[in-house]
Amino acid sequence: VGRTQEVLYMIRELEEQKRIPVVPVIVDSPMASQSTQVYNRWHEEHDREYASLLAHKKHPLMTASMMTTSNRDESKRLNDMRGSRIIISASGMLSGGRVLHHAMRILPDENATLVFVGYQAAGTTGRRIQDGEREVRIMKNWIPVRCHVEKVEGFSAHADWRAVLRWLGGLHAPPKMVFTTHGEPEASAAMAGHIRDEFGWNVVVPQYGQSVELT
Repeated sequence: VGRTQEVLYMIRELEEQKRIPVVPVIVDSPMASQSTQVYNRWHEEHDREYASLLAHKKHPLMTASMMTTSNRDESKRLNDMRGSRIIISASGMLSGGRVLHHAMRILPDENATLVFVGYQAAGTTGRRIQDGEREVRIMKNWIPVRCHVEKVEGFSAHADWRAVLRWLGGLHAPPKMVFTTHGEPEASAAMAGHIRDEFGWNVVVPQYGQSVELT
């Protein structure tokens, strides 16, 4: 939710600017499809740029050739399509969901490209592919990785450290302890440092498997 709509918005813009060819774009995720309908329905919740687009575009999140899937069988039939196409599917870390059968097909294909638009957590299949492993295990099968792999920055669904500090600054009372548990170890440590510098609070970057008693 959110990231898929940003990707669709960018694809439509690139098509209109003729920077990419028009190809079928398939949103193969029930939640992403339903949330896109919500985005299209509640126009007043969007920013001014989106509102101005609505003056001459009925659906700014619709690409020139776009479809959605409504069930698993439709999703699997996408593998029978021929020619170029863009498939947006989940989960983004290849840890489950419909993306797995797409991955089994495209990973060995030297002409295909797998694009990551989100964070890949350590230990996930997506992270192993991003780190350059040439073979990964998907649904009990070892799949060779021969496709192109790209990582697109800028689509993070998370707040940056400044936004986190603003949110923390709105708390009525300081917490007894703050834990930074998300992201790479270096990023967690940096976030902890920002919180200490700004508020002087007790901040901990917990280790894997560490237990803490909350009182």
